[in-house]
Amino acid sequence: QNPLGILGMRSILRLLSRDTAGLLEFNCEGSSRGLMTDATDDEQKTFNATNPGGRYSLDLARPYHRSFLRMLYKACGRFRVAPAVAFADVVYSKPPYEHPAVNSNGVWQVPHQGKLKITFSIEMGMEAAMRGMEDAPFADVLASHFDLMRLRPSFRKVIPMFAQWRSMSGMALEQLVFLDALSKDFCLTYPQIDILSRDKAMFNDVISRLLHCLVGG
Repeated sequence: QNPLGILGMRSILRLLSRDTAGLLEFNCEGSSRGLMTDATDDEQKTFNATNPGGRYSLDLARPYHRSFLRMLYKACGRFRVAPAVAFADVVYSKPPYEHPAVNSNGVWQVPHQGKLKITFSIEMGMEAAMRGMEDAPFADVLASHFDLMRLRPSFRKVIPMFAQWRSMSGMALEQLVFLDALSKDFCLTYPQIDILSRDKAMFNDVISRLLHCLVGG
């Protein structure tokens, strides 16, 4: 009934966790486990919020590919990297390619035609964020990297996110999809993991899947 599976759940949870999104709940009954990893071919390429770098080939006549490009531009803002730095080896079928502007609604005005090939990298932003940690213990470096690359539920969206988990009680497959999605994109605090683990039937799954997401853990 829901073929999106874990990849789809990841997208929905990222949306649910943001202050700027009005989403408060969703129905995920009948979810599929699907794939944990992103598709590798260009036609099925999925956006990876925690590791968006890569070489992409986009057909801008396709709405999905335009949305994908907008997500890359949003990633520039999140990691504080100028588009001119993040986008390299640009090949556009209708040259010259110019980086789009943002309209009054905060939407990137990407082109609606042409084929675009780009190499996207946030390494400069990561390097700036990690500056000064050259001699820090490896555990501290890893924790900083984890905090930089992963998301945290906003304060206003913590309750809706865990209310969603509560509404799924007894739906074992859907709960596993939810946990697997959280494990890929989020940092969680001890109280948040404690709330999830109060479902006794899922206790072992919560700990085994989310322990590495624990902030400071």
